[in-house]
Amino acid sequence: MNMANIKENNNKQNRAASWLVLACVALLFIATCLVSSIHPALMIVLMAVMIFLLLATKIEYGIYLMIFFLPVINWNFSWHTLTAPFIDLLGLTVFIAFILQTIYRRLFDRANFSLRLPLFIPFILFFASVTVSNFLSQYIGGNIWYSIRWILFFYLIYVTLPVNIIKTEKILKNSLIAFMLSGLTVAVMGVISLFQQDWQYSLVRTLPIQLFGIYPIGDNHNLVGEVLIVSLFFTQALKYWSKSIKINRLLNILMIFQALVLLGTFSRAVWIALAVGVILFLIFAEQKSRGQLLVIITFCLLLLSPLSLYMYKVQSDFAIGGSSTASRLLMTEIAWHDFTLKPFFGWGSGQFENLLGADVRFVAKYGEPLDSHGVWQKVLAENGLFGAITFTGIFGSLIIIFYRVLKKYPGEIKLLLPIFLGGFCMFVVQFFNTSYYKGKLWLPVALGLCAINIIRKKYRKSQT
Repeated sequence: MNMANIKENNNKQNRAASWLVLACVALLFIATCLVSSIHPALMIVLMAVMIFLLLATKIEYGIYLMIFFLPVINWNFSWHTLTAPFIDLLGLTVFIAFILQTIYRRLFDRANFSLRLPLFIPFILFFASVTVSNFLSQYIGGNIWYSIRWILFFYLIYVTLPVNIIKTEKILKNSLIAFMLSGLTVAVMGVISLFQQDWQYSLVRTLPIQLFGIYPIGDNHNLVGEVLIVSLFFTQALKYWSKSIKINRLLNILMIFQALVLLGTFSRAVWIALAVGVILFLIFAEQKSRGQLLVIITFCLLLLSPLSLYMYKVQSDFAIGGSSTASRLLMTEIAWHDFTLKPFFGWGSGQFENLLGADVRFVAKYGEPLDSHGVWQKVLAENGLFGAITFTGIFGSLIIIFYRVLKKYPGEIKLLLPIFLGGFCMFVVQFFNTSYYKGKLWLPVALGLCAINIIRKKYRKSQT
């Protein structure tokens, strides 16, 4: 056996061992959560073991797990008064492992130590505005905790952590594959849900399904669409590394499958986001990629006509579309009224539900108050004009960064454009939904920033 064959066998064995360790880490963390209600001390021990495994192998495995389990926002675990979903516990565990690794490098390997704080200036301006808002509010302690738990948490866990771990094309590619697999899993759940519904007497749409007595990704159709609107474009991005016609055809089939399940949610927000994403892709994409997408769009349009008629029926039914629209309009009216009362810094983070609960009209018509169905309603009411301006700064900074990079590196548009559109379309969805401070929005954004850093690094090396 020659040296090349020996090396290849060793690589295969190493890859197999790596995936085995990854599977063990995943199972260990699930076991950690399952026993969390039995004994907190045992949970801490198991989490410590998982952290050790991540440090002893490759910490990027934790990122792959975070990406795959990103939709799992409704598997909640409680300890005393604290409640956290599975994905946040997983993210916190990986973050602790990263901090320990960073401390070690800072002390013993300074030459290779580096720490990125992506979007730091726009984020710190937003967080400063939020902090002022909290100190001017009636419930200072609760509002500060909300800001730390949700706003600072998403920045550290779902933006800073991935950007500091995903530094090579290989890790980025594996991350996109993990996202695609997550999207396909959710899509399969959506298809299974069709066989669990009463086609004769109820509205039929692709929905989350129940597993082991819970709805792990939630029970709302929008939650299926939120995952697929990103994984659809990330599947397109994987063609950047593919030179095989067969693999490209397979990716096209997977995109069509995800697109059809996405359309089957009959979510207005997701349909709008998909339309925006497709239009932008056709405007900016290379001619070859544009042609491939047109083939997929043509196929989907053949099925879209009857779906459009069904969508019109759904949205014209007041009990479904009309009621949803009316509740959002009332939320917007309440948010605007409360904004006018405290226009500069708002009522404090986390107060939107209390503002709805104080409105007799909303409680009388819809019962228990909900969180805002639209990011701008929430930011304006809770953090006022300064909060809205600084949050817009984060969003605007992302657009400017991607536009400049796409213009500077047109040869990399095949990778950068679909990754950018995945994150951008998720922002569009959050104009109508409630995941504005969750990993489902910000981790795709982080993957886009990782892709930019990798492309810049590649071109710097080519110039030296």
